Amino acid sequence: NGQYQPTHEVNEGQWYRFRMVFAAVERGARLEIDGTNGAQCEMQLMAKDGVYLHEMPRKIESAAFFSGARADIAIRCTCGSGSGKCAAMIRSNGKHARAVVATETATMTEAYSGDLVELMITRTGRIDADLPRVQVKRPCYLADLRSATVDSSNEHDLNVQPGMLWDGQAQEGFNFQHNPRTPPMADLPVGQVHEW
Repeated sequence: NGQYQPTHEVNEGQWYRFRMVFAAVERGARLEIDGTNGAQCEMQLMAKDGVYLHEMPRKIESAAFFSGARADIAIRCTCGSGSGKCAAMIRSNGKHARAVVATETATMTEAYSGDLVELMITRTGRIDADLPRVQVKRPCYLADLRSATVDSSNEHDLNVQPGMLWDGQAQEGFNFQHNPRTPPMADLPVGQVHEW
């Protein structure tokens, strides 16, 4: 929560849920975990942007973030042989993180590279069971439409007007404002699937 490179104490073999948000404006990040002194950590993705995966958790090696992205990730670390604490670092590998602004004059936005959170792992000799794999039941307003047939008349394009910048200002310096007299782009009847 706003701390710069904090250190968190965790117990070996215990699952911890990290609810993360990448509160950047024009950067991307790819989170990875590197262990020291024999530490090994695994990550299990549970949710993206507050919505649980259809089947969760999903084992991942890294987690990609763009501006404003959120993720719920379960992390479990173990220490190798030996005594005392071991450590792991959650970091962003900049060369693997890319975010592109999709305009004709776009340039590659800078990807964050550096350490984020250090995990100090206390040896316990105990390992929690693997997380159970579950299928999430979704409410009706989060129906799975990936295999739905979409009528060609319900396929729409959503385009930003030329000359608009990401910060909501026109190139001429005028603020973008909605014109209530502008007709709607489409009528969306209830009970039909529309694709944008």
